[in-house]
Amino acid sequence: RQSASYCTYDEIPISMKNAVLSTEDRWFFQHPGFALRCYFRAMVENLKKGKLVRGGSTITLQLAKNLYLTQERTMRRKILELFAAIYLEHALSKEEIIELYLNIVDFGNEQYGIRNACRYYFQIEPAALTLNQALSLTCLLPNPKWHNPNTPEGRSHLYFWRDWALSELHRRQLLTESELNYLRCIPWDAAFSGSN
Repeated sequence: RQSASYCTYDEIPISMKNAVLSTEDRWFFQHPGFALRCYFRAMVENLKKGKLVRGGSTITLQLAKNLYLTQERTMRRKILELFAAIYLEHALSKEEIIELYLNIVDFGNEQYGIRNACRYYFQIEPAALTLNQALSLTCLLPNPKWHNPNTPEGRSHLYFWRDWALSELHRRQLLTESELNYLRCIPWDAAFSGSN
């Protein structure tokens, strides 16, 4: 939190928070750090396959992994991740969890945290994010290497994920019909036109 690039909860635009919650963890404010059904379904599938094939991760689980654990894909790490997430839910408010998550998450191209991502991709501060830019940043999160806007393949993957994200925001009534149509009409990669 002492970093010059750290962004407080109030500095993060509501459009960014809504987009992240809608696409990454829509039950964030209702669950205790993990979605029990999803988590155990993923664990059962992983046990059947004998390796980690599904995550079932909430924002809190992702934060726990990024703060305390390695990126190794093992059952042991998933169990430790669960205990770390339970700890985080008791130690922090939901707003603090979102704040920390958006300050350490990987947005691709070695950009960690929302302020660094805004500066790298758009040459702006987070407060100046447009809805289109917030949505585009959010769409990097599931797999920033796969959705890399600096490569032709990444832009193609980003296009399809962005369309799904728009539909999800509209379904949750966070975008009106006119906003949905507007965002679908503007060039989908316009947000990244100034990207490095």
